[in-house]
Amino acid sequence: GMLESFNFEEGERILEGDIIASLNQRDALLKLKYAALELEKSKKLYELGGHDKLAYDQKKLEYESAKRDLEKTNIYAPSDGYLGSKEKHAGSFVMPQDKLGTFIDYSEVYTVFDIIEEDSPKIELGQNVEIYFDAYPGEKYDGTIDMVFPMIEGRTRTQKVKVELENEEEILKPGMFSRAIINTYEKKDA
Repeated sequence: GMLESFNFEEGERILEGDIIASLNQRDALLKLKYAALELEKSKKLYELGGHDKLAYDQKKLEYESAKRDLEKTNIYAPSDGYLGSKEKHAGSFVMPQDKLGTFIDYSEVYTVFDIIEEDSPKIELGQNVEIYFDAYPGEKYDGTIDMVFPMIEGRTRTQKVKVELENEEEILKPGMFSRAIINTYEKKDA
């Protein structure tokens, strides 16, 4: 449908449940009004004995379907975050597969890095990792290995490792350069 409004600008804070953008709702509103009238008519006929329960239930389902179609004309924020970029603007015709923009959620950030093939056997899930970011020299972020990719890259002969980090202050941003130190051996009480 036609993109009627984009309610946020790039970089703006968005809260969970906010309507980020809306499509033209005219057709969906007409269908909902028609379904509401049909439901009301069917309800009265059912109460008077002119309709059976099946016909009344069918009109109820048609009303619920029209209501859901109207809800689909709004694009809601799945969580708190920010609008990163806008790919489409009000007045554009959009299809379901079109990208309208980029939604950024800083609450869950992760870093992905490569391990050379010879160090691959030393890496396992749950291992402690110290992460350092070039943007914050001297600051250390602690994490654990959440995912070890199951294959070695053919060209680089490396294996990817993913570490999720806490980001309560939202200072870590997607695309930042990071370095990691992985503890490959630990001894308790040492």
